[in-house]
This record gives sequence, structure tokens and C-alpha cells, in this order.
Amino acid sequence: MADRHKNRTLESEARRKRTARDEAFAIDGEVAEARKRIDWKRRKKAEKSLAAWLSTYGLGVFVDDPPPKPHGVKILAEMEEAVGSSRPYQVLVARGGGKTSYTEAAVAYLIATGRKRFCLISSINAKQAQQILREITAVFTEEPFATDYPDIAVPLLLLDGHG
Repeated sequence: MADRHKNRTLESEARRKRTARDEAFAIDGEVAEARKRIDWKRRKKAEKSLAAWLSTYGLGVFVDDPPPKPHGVKILAEMEEAVGSSRPYQVLVARGGGKTSYTEAAVAYLIATGRKRFCLISSINAKQAQQILREITAVFTEEPFATDYPDIAVPLLLLDGHG
């Protein structure tokens, strides 16, 4: 009797996993359709540097204005090189100078452009870490990012019920 119950439970679990897998593959058509709308010219131009990417996709999410020249652009170029090569990097800027926002943008840029498969970003506490995660994922569902990176945006939008 116990074996029969155990077998039914295992079969039920296997069925549930197959259904979840089938549903995951069901978004392929939506992603393929969304890929047709990519603005390749905008995307290629933005992917030339973190500063260009931030100005294209991060305004209104990470920062309200483009990075100030020459210092903001220089900080972003140094950050892109450091984070991209996994070397330690320290930003010394006054409070409110954009350190967290630039770091969040760097993480989003490196993941979106495929330069990094994953990045580690830490914070002082769980509440702040959750806020950082919300801000990074927010850019992935906003326009024009969602149009130009459908492989990232479509699953997140569907997960949030925008389908």
C-alpha cells in the first residue's frame, strides 16, 4: 500500500515537472516574434560602452541624466573594464554621486550584452539588496530595452503577467 502511494506521488511529481517544462518552452514563439522588432542599430551603438548603454537603456531607471563628461564617462569606462575582467574596483565619489546606480547599470549591461553570465553585487543589508535587485530587473522590462533584448525581457514580462 505504501509503495503504491509512493509510486503515485512520484508519477504525479514527474507529470508536474513535464507540464512546467512544456510551459517554459511555450514562450519560444513569443520570443521569436519579439526578436523581429529588435532595433539592431540602436543596440549595436549602445553596446559599444557602458556609458552609451546607460544613456540608451538606463535613463529614468538607474539615472535621470546621461553620465556627466568627462568624469562620469571615465568612471563608467574604468568600471566596465574592472567588472568585465573581474578585478577589484573601488569607486570613491561623494554621497549621491551615482556609485550604486552606476554599479547596477554595469551589472545589467554585462549580463544583457553577454559579457558575463552572472555577477555578484552586494549591499549593506537585505532591504537594500532587494531594492538593488528590483532596480536591475526593472531595466530589463522597460522600453527600449525590452524591444532590443527580448530573450531577457519576454520571460520576465510573462512572469509578471504581461503577456
